Amino acid sequence: MRSVRIVNETGLSNDTKVIDAKTGIELQTFCTEIDLRFRPCEPVEARLEIGMIEATFNGKAGFYTHDPANGGMKRVAKIIFEDGSVFEA
Repeated sequence: MRSVRIVNETGLSNDTKVIDAKTGIELQTFCTEIDLRFRPCEPVEARLEIGMIEATFNGKAGFYTHDPANGGMKRVAKIIFEDGSVFEA
């Protein structure tokens, strides 16, 4: 498993660096998007869209979709495909 640190000292998105937390070496990546989510009493989430890198990530996938009943986003528990196959998150 590889752990990374996300570092930005200027506040400008193009100055964001992804660094291997164990070795301290900057990963030569092409980050097209980084989103951080901070919510009370929940783990901090970092969402990275990275190109040009081979990496293994350890975690649980989270799928979210718009809830038409209340207008907010909700986590998906399972997806049932048209052919009847099921993916459970």
